[in-house]
Amino acid sequence: MKKFTVALLAVIVSIGVVATSFAAETTFSGAYRVRAWTEWNFDKEVEDFGVVPSHEDGLYTGFIDQRFRLTITHTRSEYLKAVVRIDIAEDTWGTGSALRINDSNADYIDHAYLEFTVPPVGTFTVGRFPESYGYGTVFSNDGWDGARWANAWGPVAVSLSYFKVADNVTAGSADEAYNWDADLVAMNLGISPIEGHLLEVFGGVLWDDDASGDGGVWGVLGNSATWTAAGFNNPGYYDAVVGFVGVAYTGNIMDMIDIAAEASWIIGSADSHWYRGGLVADPYAAALGPNAAPRSLDISGWNIYADVSYYNDLFRVGAAFIMGSGQEHDWNDVSWEHVNMNFISVDAFEFGRIIAGSAGGNQSIWGDPWSANNLENITAIKGYFEVCPMDKLTVSGAVIWAKWTEDIGQNNATRAALFAPDSPGYPHPVAWYSGNYTYNSWEVSNDLGWEIDLSVSYEIMEGLTYSLAGGVLFTGDSWDYEKADGTRGDWGEIWSIVNTLEYEF
Repeated sequence: MKKFTVALLAVIVSIGVVATSFAAETTFSGAYRVRAWTEWNFDKEVEDFGVVPSHEDGLYTGFIDQRFRLTITHTRSEYLKAVVRIDIAEDTWGTGSALRINDSNADYIDHAYLEFTVPPVGTFTVGRFPESYGYGTVFSNDGWDGARWANAWGPVAVSLSYFKVADNVTAGSADEAYNWDADLVAMNLGISPIEGHLLEVFGGVLWDDDASGDGGVWGVLGNSATWTAAGFNNPGYYDAVVGFVGVAYTGNIMDMIDIAAEASWIIGSADSHWYRGGLVADPYAAALGPNAAPRSLDISGWNIYADVSYYNDLFRVGAAFIMGSGQEHDWNDVSWEHVNMNFISVDAFEFGRIIAGSAGGNQSIWGDPWSANNLENITAIKGYFEVCPMDKLTVSGAVIWAKWTEDIGQNNATRAALFAPDSPGYPHPVAWYSGNYTYNSWEVSNDLGWEIDLSVSYEIMEGLTYSLAGGVLFTGDSWDYEKADGTRGDWGEIWSIVNTLEYEF
């Protein structure tokens, strides 16, 4: 009898386990993408840059990159699921770049989070997950560690999030510099009073104990070329409190007109750790003058974005505008104004293929500061279209004009200029890659130029798509540079061609 009872219990438990496994669902999705990049300045001569003379004219960059991305979603019920997104491979190779295996630098797991709903309290998300407000000009990330609560009541939806943006252990636990980090709290309120119309109001605050190190207020203090040149790109020099606020609108009129708009602002301040009980001496106090102490910064900035398009079953045509502030500062009182929002976000918004987008790729010689989609210090207008002449075939194009929003002209070759009052915070568009490209003996223009883009995409079979995209940037006068012989050179056109094969499953 005991054996029968034990066997019966075993059968019941097995049935329960099997039934539970059938009640849950695990799905796999993802994509494999391989791209071939070709970028060329046909008018360039290597002699212009002080390189040993060559018989080959033209500045060329070409490479191939690939990525295999897998997303695993385990859904227990409508109230509980877990998600993991992994970049299994992210490689780059080819002319103009060294072989790089897993460019993600071992950061293979993009997302790993648990999401559960407790009616009527709301939905909770815990782990490493993406978050975006509005259209991402002030706040968007592709995966930070944190927690989020969200709920909706009819046309009103609210979310409240906390993120650990950076956690830098810089010294031993007995040192003041131990465990300086950055924390962010943000909130989003969405109201949809009428179907097809959504208004978002959002804001947040970032506390950064190590604002000149990695993470946190990216670039505002640490990654900016100006601050790096001045010697401030070391952990623990600054702590910052930065707040942001924004409003966004998404609308659709008569199922034929799409409207997108966003305005956002940033305001904050930063203070030096140097003056906390004389932690260390300030090596730049003498150069900065008597107003240098106490070292502090006022931080402010703004972004404006709008996009309106008309569409039907065959085509879409539209126009877009974006304007992002840049950096103005006075080294006598160390104020820092009009700092762009994207330094505290990972903006995935692409405005163009070359001048303000990601088509230049990670290895592009001219992509920074726009290769990461940070639309800092840029004003641009774009007209675009998309046509579907037949099933599986899409043709699209755009014309873009762009300029620097704030004055530029920092001369990378003369570091002493960093300590001059009202020194602009931007060097030549490609000076981030080489100090050869500088402004010296002429008044700097803010003109970035005109860009024309065209792309064709064809679905070879279900899930498999090939696309060919090309663009040319007719560079403005702000790209002019001093050649090796001291004369002024014109940068010329920048050409970009990208072949992409992508399999989605």
